[in-house]
Amino acid sequence: MSTIDDAILWLAAREPAVPAALLEHTIKVLRSAAIAEASLPELFARSAMRALARAVELGDDRAGAADLLVADALLTWACEAAAEEGGDALERLVSAADVSTFQALHDSLKPE
Repeated sequence: MSTIDDAILWLAAREPAVPAALLEHTIKVLRSAAIAEASLPELFARSAMRALARAVELGDDRAGAADLLVADALLTWACEAAAEEGGDALERLVSAADVSTFQALHDSLKPE
């Protein structure tokens, strides 16, 4: 299991380096997601979904652009971390992030 601090260390070790502004916003998203402990791919994927939800909530203008960018990066890193873990980690991640995950996010954001 990984913590947010493990995730930050993993990101800091990336080559090429994660751009500073992207890293800063990603750390804010990771901390605000309040996921105590999970596998690194799961931590990134769940945080990505929270960033995506925030981007959608902010609407169609540029207000959600940073969250959308972070969501994209976190999903990419989730896949990369899963591939590094080897075995079935990538398959588990992809299975967990199927279309129903995005449909549930969409449904949760619909106005009543």
